[in-house]
Amino acid sequence: MFPMGDCVSGWAMLKRETVIIPDIYLDSRVPHAVYRPTFVRSMVMTPVGAPETTAAIGAYWAELWTPSEATVERLETLARCAAIAFEHVRLIGMLHESNQSLEQRVGERTAELQQQIDERDRLEDTLRQMQRLEAVGQLTSGVAHDFNNLLTVILGNLEFLQRDNGHAGDAKFGRRLANMKAAAERGAKLTAQLLAFSRRQRLEAKPIDLNDSVSNMQDLLRSSMGGSVQLELVLHPKLWPAMVDQTQLELVILNLAINARDAMQVGGALAIETANAAVGPPERPEEPAAGEYVVVSVADTGSGMSDAVLARAFEPFFTTKEVGKGSGLGLAQVYGFAKQSGGGVRIETRVGEGTVVKVYLPRVVEAAQSVSPVDAATAHELVPGSTRVLVIDDDSAVREITVSLLQQMGCKVEDAGSGGAGLDLLARSEAAFDLIVLDYAMPGMNGADVARAIAKDFPELPVLFVTGYADLTALRDIGEDRIAQKPFDQADFAAKVKRLLGVEGGGSNVVALRR
Repeated sequence: MFPMGDCVSGWAMLKRETVIIPDIYLDSRVPHAVYRPTFVRSMVMTPVGAPETTAAIGAYWAELWTPSEATVERLETLARCAAIAFEHVRLIGMLHESNQSLEQRVGERTAELQQQIDERDRLEDTLRQMQRLEAVGQLTSGVAHDFNNLLTVILGNLEFLQRDNGHAGDAKFGRRLANMKAAAERGAKLTAQLLAFSRRQRLEAKPIDLNDSVSNMQDLLRSSMGGSVQLELVLHPKLWPAMVDQTQLELVILNLAINARDAMQVGGALAIETANAAVGPPERPEEPAAGEYVVVSVADTGSGMSDAVLARAFEPFFTTKEVGKGSGLGLAQVYGFAKQSGGGVRIETRVGEGTVVKVYLPRVVEAAQSVSPVDAATAHELVPGSTRVLVIDDDSAVREITVSLLQQMGCKVEDAGSGGAGLDLLARSEAAFDLIVLDYAMPGMNGADVARAIAKDFPELPVLFVTGYADLTALRDIGEDRIAQKPFDQADFAAKVKRLLGVEGGGSNVVALRR
């Protein structure tokens, strides 16, 4: 190979013109030694004028020869054709590369669009799930309210019968009453689970140490699991305090442990673990919002859940257990409790390997003020006989129970079946009332509306709400001492009445209601 300027073809390509050499041995520009072994004596060299192409076409003769114009023209035509061919090849290559690049871009864009479609489908599924859970929650809260009214009547009358039978001394009748009361209390617990799912249950959240709560449950958990299940506690040594209702939390842990036991064959292992966690935005409606949480997780080595079961895991009354083996409210209660507490739930599961349920609870960032508990030790002591109480409740059977309880405490009681009737009675009464016992969920004027109307004319008159469930936004600023949950415990109810009447210590009687 020679440098481009040291050969005839190189001259042609550099100058972009045809080079004619009639006798190579008389032209000093030609390297004679190169051509001496060959037959070449004369030549014509024409450059190929294609862009980005360096080439030339030549014609050679063994004798002295001066090519005619026609020969040169034909050679230049051939060079132009070659240039066109080279350019076609180049363009085809560019087109091929462009097609490949286009295909790649189309593939990338298609993948992006598919990702967007998948994300939209996921969000739509999440929205549908949230709407379904909210609809079922509204339904269950209404059902729970009606059940609580019924259970208030049943449990109230059973307690009256038990008290009367205590004087009569009929042991057989007493056992029957005890069995009936136990069944009614089971119904009350089931109703509480419905309210926990619908997030209508009022929680008494306090700063607690989850490690202590879990440790104190060891004996209960071991007895519930049976001897064939291995129980392990993994407690974080520097666990943050959590803001949560301890009683409800213990019920949640027990529910999860029993579900885990039922998911395992004879034997198996159950691990309860506590941890601190910082989580990002949720991907499913049951998961917590971004933030810092205290986590308690229950892990088992059971059968796990399929995708279909997992999708319906938090629906109330959905269960994979045999008929009569479960209510289907366990995980629904967990969901409702966690969400109402300000946290969430995550489930990790594999079919045939087991399940981990993680409950996220809000961490305590500031020290909370302590709240003195209700003292029920002296709850049944009589109040002054001059005490006047007005009971307002639209359910006559519940109202009768409430009136009877107050009369047994020594109160003088008047009652009304609606908010409007209660306000009329309050306005017409010549003697002042010392306390209003007010049902929250009533047609027409609800308890909050009635309480606001009372507060305008009687700002110092205390109000005790009795409710099967409540609008938590309207009542969230009201202390626990001013709310009695149906079906209420008679001792607890009496203690709250006495505290509001000032028979024992209490705070201000002013009730703040949100409009």
